[in-house]
Amino acid sequence: MKKLDGSIEIVRMLMSRGISLQVSTCNALVWEVSKCRGANKGCEVYKEVFGVRNAFCEEGKVREAEKLWEETRVKRLEPDIVAYNTMIDGLCVSGEINRADELFREMGLNGIEATCVTYENLINGYCNVVIYGYV
Repeated sequence: MKKLDGSIEIVRMLMSRGISLQVSTCNALVWEVSKCRGANKGCEVYKEVFGVRNAFCEEGKVREAEKLWEETRVKRLEPDIVAYNTMIDGLCVSGEINRADELFREMGLNGIEATCVTYENLINGYCNVVIYGYV
C-alpha cells in the first residue's frame, strides 16, 4: 500500500510540473488502485489523471487534448461519456464544431448515449458559430 501511495504522489508531482505521462503509465496506476482499494478509489484516480485532457481543453490546448485522445485510442482504451463530453466541449469552445460533430457521431456509433451535457456543449458550440463566425 505504501508503494502505491508513493506512485500516486509521484504522478501528482509530475503532472503539477506539466510533465505528460504515457497513457500506459496512467492506466497501470488506475488498475492497481482499483485492485488494491476498490473501484471507487480507482475511479477517483482515473478522473484525476485523465483530467489532464480536461485541463488541456479548458486552457484552449485542444491539439494537446486530441493527441492524448489519440494515444488512448491507440492503446485500445475506449472513451466514456465524460471523455467524449470533455473533448466535444473543448472543440466547441475552440470553434471546431465540425470536429465536435464528428466525435458526437462516433460516440453514437460506439453505443455511448449522449447526455444533457453533450447536447449543451453542442448547442453552445453552434451558438458560437453564429455569434463569432467560427467554422
